[in-house]
Amino acid sequence: MENNNEGYIKESKLVDVACEYLYTILRGFGIEDVDVSEETAEDGVILNIRGGDIGAVIGKHGSVLDAIQYLTNLVVNQNSSNYFRVKINACEYREKREKALELLGKKIATKVKKTGRIYSLEPMSAYDRRLIHLAIKDFIGVKSVSEGNGVNRHIVIMSTRDFSQNSEFAMNNSC
Repeated sequence: MENNNEGYIKESKLVDVACEYLYTILRGFGIEDVDVSEETAEDGVILNIRGGDIGAVIGKHGSVLDAIQYLTNLVVNQNSSNYFRVKINACEYREKREKALELLGKKIATKVKKTGRIYSLEPMSAYDRRLIHLAIKDFIGVKSVSEGNGVNRHIVIMSTRDFSQNSEFAMNNSC
C-alpha cells in the first residue's frame, strides 16, 4: 500500500514530466524566454505559462492551448494507473476567456429576451458551450440548446415566450 509520501513523490514526478514536455513543446514553437509555474489542483496540477510571445501557444479561442494540454495529459498518464490531470494556462487566458463567454451569453440572452429573435453562436468546444449554458441558465424567458455535430456543434439561444401574432408582445408593438 502506498503511503502519502510515496503518493506525493509520484505526483511530483508526474509534474516534472509535464513541465519537461511543456518546455519541449514551447521550444518547438521557438519560445525560450518563458516561465512555467505550478499550482496544485484538486485532481492534479495547473501549469501557468508566463512571458515571451505566447500568442501562438494560445491559438484561436485557445485551440492550440487545448491541444497542448491534451497531449501533455497523454504523455503524463501513459504509464499511470491513476489519472493525473494537467491543466495548462497561459497569461490567465482561460480566466479571460471564461469571463468573455459569460458576458457574451448574458448579452445575447438579454437581446433574445427583448426581441424574441433566435441567435446561433459560432461553433465552440464542449467546455465553452457549457460556460454559455451556465451563464444564461437563470435568465427567465430564455433558453439555450446545443445543436450540430462534431466541430460544427454550436449554441442556439431562444426565447421561451410566445412572440407570435397573437401574443401580447405583438399587440403592444405593432405600428
